Amino acid sequence: MGEEVYEAADALLRIAARQASSIDLEAFASLLEKLPLLARLLERLDEETVDALARLLDVLGTVAKQYGPCVEEAVRGEPREIRGLKGLLSVLRDEEAMRGLGLLVEIMRGLGRCGRA
Repeated sequence: MGEEVYEAADALLRIAARQASSIDLEAFASLLEKLPLLARLLERLDEETVDALARLLDVLGTVAKQYGPCVEEAVRGEPREIRGLKGLLSVLRDEEAMRGLGLLVEIMRGLGRCGRA
């Protein structure tokens, strides 16, 4: 698998040569420096782990596409402070907050199910 990483690096270099004016060369150089480490890591990964990581990245990509813009907008401003139980109860009457809380609860349930396995 390590050889594949070096082939990928070669392909990256060819792309960089064609796109030199639009590539952040510092970031690209940093990536190239990390290729030997990546090669060692890939040599240690078995197929099951690679498949699990691929599924996780698919899920994270889906979540980022669906919820990323909403999260960015939500954290853009100053967060509203919630004081005490009365403040928390008033937030729980907010329909949007309840949908968000429901999403978090479903994520926690899924993690809990995995923790039992």
